[in-house]
Amino acid sequence: MKTKDKILYKSLELFNHEGEPNVTTMDIAQELDMSPGNLYYHFRNKDEIVLELYKLFQKAYTPRLEELEQCLVGLENQPLVISCLFETAWTYRFLFLDCHQITQKYSSLKKRLHWLLIRKRMAYLHLLETLTELDLLVFDTRSSLELLVDNLTTVSFSWMNYATLRNKTLSEHALSQGVAQMMALLTAHFKNTNNASINTQKTEANLQ
Repeated sequence: MKTKDKILYKSLELFNHEGEPNVTTMDIAQELDMSPGNLYYHFRNKDEIVLELYKLFQKAYTPRLEELEQCLVGLENQPLVISCLFETAWTYRFLFLDCHQITQKYSSLKKRLHWLLIRKRMAYLHLLETLTELDLLVFDTRSSLELLVDNLTTVSFSWMNYATLRNKTLSEHALSQGVAQMMALLTAHFKNTNNASINTQKTEANLQ
């Protein structure tokens, strides 16, 4: 593995476990048993490391959103597709545990995370419109559909913070909880209410 990649992966590990504000470039260099000068040769500061990690996240996450948009076979595959989205976010979870703080600290991320918010919303809107056209979901009004889009987008951004506050810690169990939250929102509008009830009950168990 190249030195630059080693720095990125070690930084990601430390940011996720210790919290980005609590990790310095000196900490990263010490963990890698390298001189600070060697680290600065590849990254001038922590800002560059954080930005590069976001780029890696976006590269991995965007295809997942495309998979969500292209999943046209009904709701039965949605838990798996949404789970993949959540797992990718979990890998880079330091970016989402305090979006406000990190965007204030790293101005270069503010527009990127705003773009991600818009991109997520577009993906969920496309998904709901497609499932509605396939007569799998039903909404009383267009406003109801738009509201669900906003709710799905909100949960997809805030599920880790919610799990942390609710459970006083953050564990991988939050993944299945987050996916179950998303599916509960979706299946509430599933046309076949009996199947929706069964799907909601099984979602979290199947993902554990």
